Amino acid sequence: MHSVTVRRSPDHDLSVLLRLRAETAELHRRVETRLFPAALADRTAYAAMLRVLLALHEPREAQLRRTPGLPALGIDLAGRRKSPRLRADLTALGTAPAPESSAGSESAGSESAGSESGGSGAADDLPAALGTFYVLEGSTLGGRVLLREVRDQLGAVPTAFLHGYGEETGRMWKQTRTALVAGVGAAADPDRAADRLVAGATATFDALDRLLTASGWASA
Repeated sequence: MHSVTVRRSPDHDLSVLLRLRAETAELHRRVETRLFPAALADRTAYAAMLRVLLALHEPREAQLRRTPGLPALGIDLAGRRKSPRLRADLTALGTAPAPESSAGSESAGSESAGSESGGSGAADDLPAALGTFYVLEGSTLGGRVLLREVRDQLGAVPTAFLHGYGEETGRMWKQTRTALVAGVGAAADPDRAADRLVAGATATFDALDRLLTASGWASA
C-alpha cells in the first residue's frame, strides 16, 4: 500500500475543516431538529430513527468500500461500519430490519439525487466520498452525547449504535479529521477537492433529510 503525499499548511488544514463544518451546519441542525426530541418519545420512535439511519448508512458504507484511496488515508472501513450495530439494535428491539439488499435499494433514489447535486455518486470521487464519511462518522459523536439521555428517557433499550467506539470515539474522530485534510491536501487541485468534500457531506445530509420525509417525520 502506498501512502499519500500531502501538500498543506496548518492554516489550510484548519480552513478546510472550518469550511466543511460551517457549510453543513444548517443542514446538520435541520436533521437534528427533525430527529430530536421526537426519536425519544418511546421505543417505537427510537426504532423508527434507527431504521432511517440504517437506510442512510448501509448503502453508503458499501459505496465507500468501492472508493479507491481510502485505505491509504489510514481508514479501516471494516472497523467503522455502523450498519451491523444498527441491525443488532433493531433486532433486539423486536423490529426486524429489511434484508441488506433491500436496505441498500431504499435510498437508491437518494444516492442518484446526491450524485446529480454534486454528491458522492461516483465511487472514484475520493474527496466527495470523504464528505460522506465525515457525516457518517459524525454520528458517533452525536451518539455518545445522546447515550445517557436515551437511557434516561427510554430505559434499557439497545444502544450498540449510540455507543460508537466507546472510549476510542475521540481518537477515531481525530483520525477522521486527519484523513479529511490529507485527502484534500493530496489532490492535484486541493481547492476543487475541498469543493467536492463539502458537496459530498451536503449530499449526505440532504439524503438523510429526504429519508426522514419518506418515513413520515415532521419537518424542522
